[in-house]
Amino acid sequence: MGDEIVAAVEGHIAPRLPEMAGDGGVFFGGMEKVTLAEVMVAGFVMRVYLYAENGILPGSVKDRLEGMERWRRWAGEVRRLEAVKETWFEEEALGLARMLVGRANTPKGQEEVVVGSC
Repeated sequence: MGDEIVAAVEGHIAPRLPEMAGDGGVFFGGMEKVTLAEVMVAGFVMRVYLYAENGILPGSVKDRLEGMERWRRWAGEVRRLEAVKETWFEEEALGLARMLVGRANTPKGQEEVVVGSC
């Protein structure tokens, strides 16, 4: 899955992000303020980093994404947005991901039923 994520970012997201040089903002389309693009993908950005930093995705995914200058700059700004930090619940997201990965690796018929929300 890591290769697919990197390929999607490299082929579809990074080319549409502003370059480092020039006037204009860091956000999608060179905007100075957050756009709908950042709002829609903030959760994806946060999860990719969380999963790569905690062994759910290979750590190389983060390294490869960070190697893309446009992505690194843009994703860093997205991760620093106050609205994102205030609504991001890292422990819950990590717990849910670990539970789902565990279920995916559990033989059929041996799944544990978990009641509650994450």
